[in-house]
Amino acid sequence: MFDEPGLRYAHQAMRTTFEFFFPGTSPTQYQGIAEDCANELTDIELAISPYQEGSDIHRLNCASGTDEWIRIGWPTYTLLKLCQSLNFTSNGAFSPFDGNRTMRVPGKVVDDQTREILNLIEDCSTDDKSSIEFKDDSPFARLTAGHIIDLGAIGKGWALDKCAALARDAGIERAFFHAGGSSMVAIGGPWPVTIQGTSEQIILANTAMSVSRRINSDAGGIHIISHENCTDNLDVVARVIGNSCAETDALSTAAIVDPQHLKKLDLDYDIKVVTLDASIY
Repeated sequence: MFDEPGLRYAHQAMRTTFEFFFPGTSPTQYQGIAEDCANELTDIELAISPYQEGSDIHRLNCASGTDEWIRIGWPTYTLLKLCQSLNFTSNGAFSPFDGNRTMRVPGKVVDDQTREILNLIEDCSTDDKSSIEFKDDSPFARLTAGHIIDLGAIGKGWALDKCAALARDAGIERAFFHAGGSSMVAIGGPWPVTIQGTSEQIILANTAMSVSRRINSDAGGIHIISHENCTDNLDVVARVIGNSCAETDALSTAAIVDPQHLKKLDLDYDIKVVTLDASIY
């Protein structure tokens, strides 16, 4: 990861590898906080994974279109409210409530139980109501017909934000966390990072960055659906730098789906989209 001594701690969650790096000559002193972060990841996955039976998201998906209010945890409620806000801000380019489409993209690995949920709502027609509704000041939500939640474009960033907060609260002044190399949080700095697929090199310090790529050869092909602004063989890489990894995750996906809309917004983020070797903006 980085060529300096320290504790390197890996943890499998959300179908990827999370890694925490705490630099220092006495790495064992960071073992406790690394394990706390791993436990936090486990708790988050149990709450928000659409593939985990009994999770908040799985129960919401199973009740899609039934008008049943589902009680969820406050952290999940907060995350879904953020998702709704980013969905509106991005003009739908970030669409975590459109799992009926995103979970069916080529190369996406879906378990039998999730496939059954998808098949149940396949013929449901959507209406003009919001994809998700919330009870005010109460952790209840429900999905309208035809919608299920896929947090693949924000869940890892949300989890990294929570782990970074734990580390900062524990007094950590310098560390680097990432999930699969595409979502990352830098505590302190400097942390040099090269964007895979481009020649861009960035120095991160006390910030988050997310990188999204339209075509993922490891996952079998296209895994981000565009708003008809990309041909099937066009590869696009987007990277977003900002304070929240959850938000940079969402916006990097949105930047691939509809870069021209994000370009018009006055967002406090550093956004760059590259098509092959040509910068869009």
